[in-house]
Amino acid sequence: MLLPKPYPDELVGSVFMRASRWTGLTFQRLLAHLAGERANSHSMLLPSYPGIASACGLTPEALVRHHSLFPYAVSFLPPDIREARLVLFASAPHQRAGGSLAQKIVRNSRELKFCPECVIEDVQAFGESYWHCLHQLDGYLHCAKHACNLQVAPLALRTRQQVFPNEVRSIARSILLTANPLTVARLSVRVRDAFYWRLKLPRDLHALYLRSARMLGYTLSSRRALAGALACDVTRYFGAELLEALGCPEAQNGVSWPGRMLRRDGDQFSPIKHVLLGQFFRDAPRRDPDTT
Repeated sequence: MLLPKPYPDELVGSVFMRASRWTGLTFQRLLAHLAGERANSHSMLLPSYPGIASACGLTPEALVRHHSLFPYAVSFLPPDIREARLVLFASAPHQRAGGSLAQKIVRNSRELKFCPECVIEDVQAFGESYWHCLHQLDGYLHCAKHACNLQVAPLALRTRQQVFPNEVRSIARSILLTANPLTVARLSVRVRDAFYWRLKLPRDLHALYLRSARMLGYTLSSRRALAGALACDVTRYFGAELLEALGCPEAQNGVSWPGRMLRRDGDQFSPIKHVLLGQFFRDAPRRDPDTT
C-alpha cells in the first residue's frame, strides 16, 4: 500500500499528511503515483481519485463513509437516496465537484480543529496524533466524548504542511463562545449523530418541520409573521454570536432562513441549518399563546 491504513475517523487529508511524512514524497508526487496524472493538491475533506481507496487497503465506499465528510453532506436526505449518492460519489469522485461539495459541508470552518483529550488518547493508542473527520464539521465545537471545547489550530483546511494536532497544541486557541454551554454541547451531539446517520428522520422533513412548529405554538396565519417569530426565537435560543459563527445569522439578504425551511425543499439547505432547526424544535419551550 502506498498510503498508510487510516486510523478510526481519520480525515483523508490526514492520511496524505502521514504518507508524505513517512515516504518523503510531496503531495504532488503521491497523487501522480495514485492518479497517474499531475495534480497540485488534494482535498483534506474528500477523496478526489478512485485509486486512493485501494492505496489505503479499503473499498471506495469505506473510504468515503469513514474517512471523509461526505456523509454529513447527505445526512438529511432520505436513507435510500443518501446511500445511493454515497456509492455514486465513491465510484467516481471528481476533484472539481469535490471542491464545491466541501464548501457546502464546512462553509464556515477555515482552520483545522481538534480535541486536546482525543490527541492524548491517539498518541497513547497509535504513537501519533491525526486529524479527525468529526472535529472539522460545522457546529461540532464541543467534544461529545470528553466534554471539552475543541481547539483551533493555526492551519488552513487547505494546508500542505505535514503538521499534526500534538505539534500545534501550544499555539492553538480554544473555541470561546458566549452561548449557553449546554446548548453548544447538545448542538455538537446532534452534529455527530447527523454525521453518523443516527438521527431518525422521516422522508418528508418539510412536513416534520411544519408539524413541530405547530406543536410549539407557531399558529400565525401570516407566513411572514410566522417566519419572523420563528427567526427571533431561534436567535434567542442559540444566541446571535453562535449563529453568526456558524454562518446562519437570523436574516440573510433580508430573509429568515428558519422561515424558508418551513416552505422549501430541504435539499437546498446546508446540514448545519437542519441541525440547528431540529435542535430548536426538540428543546425549545412552547410559545406563550399571547405571543402568537
